[in-house]
Amino acid sequence: MNIIAMIPARLGSQRLKQKNLQPLNGEPLIVHAIRKAKRSNMFDEIWVNSEADVFLDISNDECVNFHKRPNHLADNNATSEDFVYEFLKIHECDYLVQIHSIAPLLTVDDTQRFVTELKKTKVDVLLSVEDVKIECAYQNKPINFSYNKKTNSQMLDPIQRITWSITGWKRD
Repeated sequence: MNIIAMIPARLGSQRLKQKNLQPLNGEPLIVHAIRKAKRSNMFDEIWVNSEADVFLDISNDECVNFHKRPNHLADNNATSEDFVYEFLKIHECDYLVQIHSIAPLLTVDDTQRFVTELKKTKVDVLLSVEDVKIECAYQNKPINFSYNKKTNSQMLDPIQRITWSITGWKRD
């Protein structure tokens, strides 16, 4: 089974300028993501996907591959589906795992567990989630609690919040 890691890195972030280059413990966030992917030993290939050549230099320094996406896939109108699709048209694999550099709390162990689950279940899509035990409502209706009875938070059914820190897709 051929599994590729792809780390998206757009230079033109709107809310936090050049967020992928922001330092954490003296290294850019993108470098942390690359090194975690490498240390996980779960991937046949690791790619940085960006429109900006600064990430080509980082990819070369870290001995990983670089995919130059077209500029029209680097603006605020491009969705992750757009640049993932463009990437998959060029790169053959069975599964693509997207690792976000802006999720510095994602660990090597998290990555290994995620890819192991992807291999085991062979699902079409696997999303990273956080189980949250807090009272939640949707459209003013309780999801995991009742207005009629107080339930301690630890007894609530957890709500699964998608984190997007790591995502996997079957290429097909």
